[in-house]
Amino acid sequence: MVRSVLLNLRRARWTACSIVMTTMVHPAQSQQAKPAEPNVAAANRAVQSRLPFSDRQAFEDAMRGFIATTPDAANPDRYGFLKHEAPPTVNPSLWRQAQLNAVHGLFKVADGVYQVRGFLQANMTIVEGSTGLIIIDTLSTPGAAREALALYFAHRPRKPVVAVIYSHSHGDHYGGVSGVVSQADVAAGKANIIAPAGFMEAVVGEAVIGGNAKARRAQYQFGGPLPLGERGNVDEGLGKNDSRGASGAGSITRAWTGLEPERRTS
Repeated sequence: MVRSVLLNLRRARWTACSIVMTTMVHPAQSQQAKPAEPNVAAANRAVQSRLPFSDRQAFEDAMRGFIATTPDAANPDRYGFLKHEAPPTVNPSLWRQAQLNAVHGLFKVADGVYQVRGFLQANMTIVEGSTGLIIIDTLSTPGAAREALALYFAHRPRKPVVAVIYSHSHGDHYGGVSGVVSQADVAAGKANIIAPAGFMEAVVGEAVIGGNAKARRAQYQFGGPLPLGERGNVDEGLGKNDSRGASGAGSITRAWTGLEPERRTS
């Protein structure tokens, strides 16, 4: 059963990649960006005057527990345009959210619990156990996951990864698994990959059955084909989504239904 689901997952991964390649061959960068229409600019100015943008508490909260960060080597100033005030083309609330989401690095949440934020859309949570590390969500790609774990190891004791937990079936929560644990360690029982019951079926359903519709919807929802900048993509609302490398899910060793984990042995 698990073997057939894994085969379907591999097909799903290639199908999803094909969909993205097909739908983004002619991105919106080929279109000339335009200034805001007068009505849009006026509406954005009205938002600026209605909300307390002088309140900077959220920015202080975003830096709580900050330890260090690693700049994006490919483009360290990718979101430098967010440093000034909101332009007429962008709703000031979205602009402020984009500024908050541009904060990235390693953060201490509590004793023994750390997070890497802002490397991609999701966060990687690292729990320090007595025998090793438990990683909750692995970002979208192995490249991003490796960078996140390297940043953690630069500031915390190096321990083996003994478990990876997928919180749910969206790719930014499992795609980077091979960047934090090897398939050989999973096969040898040195590490477990734990996911909700029905995880593989959900991944296949999203990437294959609903793949085309989901990929097209995502372009409107997140604005991925748009160029970065005040007349294009400033943020996805949830965070940044700058992919680095290919993704893929590892073999699940445990699935939970809410109480006791179900052990998978085949």
